Amino acid sequence: MDYSSRGYGRGFGRGCSRAEGPFQRKGVRMTLTRRVIIDALDRADGYLSAEELFLIVREEYPGIGVATIYRTLQLLEELSLVQRVETGEGRARYAMSRDKDAGEAGVGNEVVLICDRCGKVIRQPKAAARCSELFDSLSREAEENYRFRTERQVLQIHGLCAGCAGTPSEKGR
Repeated sequence: MDYSSRGYGRGFGRGCSRAEGPFQRKGVRMTLTRRVIIDALDRADGYLSAEELFLIVREEYPGIGVATIYRTLQLLEELSLVQRVETGEGRARYAMSRDKDAGEAGVGNEVVLICDRCGKVIRQPKAAARCSELFDSLSREAEENYRFRTERQVLQIHGLCAGCAGTPSEKGR
């Protein structure tokens, strides 16, 4: 099958170009399969489980296996290119880091809202920016008191999304 006719090989998004540096530094090849997975994550609106990512990628790249998805997600996490959150539903969810320094200086900080009923994960970039002083302070304290070097911080706030709670969201008011 000619994947270039399906948009692969040339038209990959910024996620793939951001990933090339970390891949080269680690001495890992940027394969077509990895590009397809990174591109799907980069296009996603929010956090995806490995299974959801598999279903998306399989539509455009039918030869892919679920084990490849898991291995690639693990590699992307090691390279600080994806943010992983545990939602309490027994599976992790992943999203490409939106940090401008992703892959260079780590994933950075994130504040997410997690619906305990449906598992939806909502990013809060403005909250993360407002919490940057707190995150920095916590990192310094961890280093000073425990010799613990912080690589990323994720504040997870659990509750019910507007759909599950049956109330209009803040944007709808």
